[in-house]
Amino acid sequence: MHDDFHGPEWADHHQRVSDMIHKLFTAAMAAFQRLNEDQFDAPWRREVKKPCK
Repeated sequence: MHDDFHGPEWADHHQRVSDMIHKLFTAAMAAFQRLNEDQFDAPWRREVKKPCK
């Protein structure tokens, strides 16, 4: 089993697998960044207007 990692299949396809993993992490990081950029309406961010007396 240990030699399978160094076999011809890995030698032929390791760049493709590495590229796919890189694309996966890049897409995940972009999704997390978009989620973190969302600004939700929070009561402490609103300006409170004082009622007129």
